[in-house]
Amino acid sequence: MVLILPPPPTVTPRPQYETVEPRTALVRIFNPASRYKTQANSYRFFGPLLRFDHQQPLTKEEATSLKGKEDPERGITYWGYTLSCCLVELFGDTKIVEFKDYEVAIAIIEQPLLLLDIRDKAAMAAGSVAALGAVADRLVSQAWSRYFYEQTDIYQEVDGILYSNAHNGEKAIALYERSEPIISNALIKTRPLKDRSIRHLIDAAVAENNMNCFEPYS
Repeated sequence: MVLILPPPPTVTPRPQYETVEPRTALVRIFNPASRYKTQANSYRFFGPLLRFDHQQPLTKEEATSLKGKEDPERGITYWGYTLSCCLVELFGDTKIVEFKDYEVAIAIIEQPLLLLDIRDKAAMAAGSVAALGAVADRLVSQAWSRYFYEQTDIYQEVDGILYSNAHNGEKAIALYERSEPIISNALIKTRPLKDRSIRHLIDAAVAENNMNCFEPYS
């Protein structure tokens, strides 16, 4: 098992970056019926909940009764480059794709996004390890995300993090609220996850990732 120490790093970081160029398509699956009333271009300011949420941590007292809390200054949203990435990140634990109220968003960005790369060797260059993108202890990955976000003298004011997702290793993106003007200005199209026009993409992803899909398409 890889030892993942909390920040700060024990060596001098030499961060590496990847720029998402204009006209790149990003993909997201979201649920507008969720308690957060998520929209295609919205950010979640309630947390920290997921892997790279950078909201301020709960106190020990808060953690006994709360899952998270509103942090109006720190919002997060997760994207991928492919529908396959989004499907395994959302349904990979159960391996069953559930359509429900989920929708798919495809965003064509008009301005570049600057991402801190923490894949493979770039993770060690950033001061951590590549396992950060797959570690089960979310408190550790969240602490590193806060460090990357706050230490702008080291990591610049990055728009987010580029990492390898824990399920099939595809490139995944966590975007901080700094990127909101870029995402808000993107050309975004949405459709229900159960839309027949994307059935072939879902079926291919399900087959490639050894998952199941039982619900009918509309």
